[in-house]
Amino acid sequence: TEGILCALEPAHAIAWVIRAAASAELAPNTTVLVTLSGRGDKDASQLMDAMDLCNTQPCVPKCPGCQP
Repeated sequence: TEGILCALEPAHAIAWVIRAAASAELAPNTTVLVTLSGRGDKDASQLMDAMDLCNTQPCVPKCPGCQP
């Protein structure tokens, strides 16, 4: 909600917390602390390639894989 683009490593931790909170894996009213590290903007081109998002229309601004 704050516009933080975290790196891939802590993104996995956040995904786990969301999934665990929706299941019985975490007890109600459990507090979970996840620290963010890295810069997600450096992972953006790798994610776009993995998700086959590059060269789609409309492309995201400043896409490192698309040619002007």
